[in-house]
Amino acid sequence: SILPRLNKRIVTYGIEFAQAKYQARNIEFSNLSSIADIYRTGERIGSLSLGIPGRHNIANALAAIATAESLAIDVEISTKALASFRGAERRSQVIGEINGILVMDDYAHHPTEVEATLKALRSGYPNRRILAAFQPHTFTRTRDFADAFGAAFAEYADGLYLAEIYPAREKPIEGITSKLILDAATSNGLKKAVLLTAIDELPGFILRDAKAGDIVVTLGAGSITEQAPIILQVLKASASEKTPSKRTRSMEKV
Repeated sequence: SILPRLNKRIVTYGIEFAQAKYQARNIEFSNLSSIADIYRTGERIGSLSLGIPGRHNIANALAAIATAESLAIDVEISTKALASFRGAERRSQVIGEINGILVMDDYAHHPTEVEATLKALRSGYPNRRILAAFQPHTFTRTRDFADAFGAAFAEYADGLYLAEIYPAREKPIEGITSKLILDAATSNGLKKAVLLTAIDELPGFILRDAKAGDIVVTLGAGSITEQAPIILQVLKASASEKTPSKRTRSMEKV
């Protein structure tokens, strides 16, 4: 609606926007990868392969391609560069995998970001459970978006672990706690939701609940990022305890 008011050259891109100059079509997701065909004014000009998941990243890649072509950089160079891109730190970042449990970390702290991240994981791994651990960031954001957070977790996660609010720059607001998000998630149909009394309880809950095939993702802009490697260490330690040593195995054979 603002385009007629602009006096500069306009270059549009989009996935759903049919009038966009640059479009992505035939999009497919597999695990943490995304592929698509790239079109310019209705003509296919190349294919895109990303090592990161989600429609939002396809859209970001389109923006990069459009910008590059505006600077006379050929699309083949752009798509080759994008194919080697493995994402930014704390954006669907893989921390590690042990016994079929994939541990990831993401900076998402707004409902739109949370939805995009979880939707991308669901698209890439349609048959795996997603256990989301979330630390709300600031009391005002929790107050204003609790319902939206709850709806996103209910739609795309199979389990939710809620830490206390990370206050950042703010002082507590009476009545505003992580339970608002938990209540919103359960009212939207999420059956498994846990309210943590302390964030360091998280690895223990994951150790108890996670099983082979699950994805565990920590989400938030606060201190929850520190829990992702701890979760991986706890899972590794548990796996090591359950695996008999070579000496034990040889004795069992005797």
